[in-house]
Amino acid sequence: MGLISNPSIREISNIYMLANTPMFLYRHMRQLTYLENLAKNNDLEVLLIEYERRTIKKDRLPEDIAIAYAILIAIAHLEYSVALKYFSKFDLSRLKWGNEIKNIFHTRIPVETTVNFFTMPEISDTQQIRSDSVASLSSLQVRNNVTDEE
Repeated sequence: MGLISNPSIREISNIYMLANTPMFLYRHMRQLTYLENLAKNNDLEVLLIEYERRTIKKDRLPEDIAIAYAILIAIAHLEYSVALKYFSKFDLSRLKWGNEIKNIFHTRIPVETTVNFFTMPEISDTQQIRSDSVASLSSLQVRNNVTDEE
């Protein structure tokens, strides 16, 4: 194949053989930095073709299935909207956990960040001022008086 080195294929295959849940498979393969590079450094159509080649044949080896999962998880490293576009091109029904891997991927939908800005409440004459605020106000008043007198 050339896209994944032999030592990497062995590691991917070992993870696949040990996996007893889709989450285990996803979590452990997701930690492999070369899978992140696989998606970022290769044309995604090439990855799709390799996925098809590995999953369409009837006499698939565990290595073929492991590489197919690795390709899916490599794509999950991409920016969410790009990865989502490519996930739709894969026939996930060819893998026992194909749809589960896609569902796990969907759980990482980007969360919108909200920033709250707080304003300091105005202190009226009738409100009691905390002692630490009094010291700050006193020093401000002293500075203002000095400025006013000059």
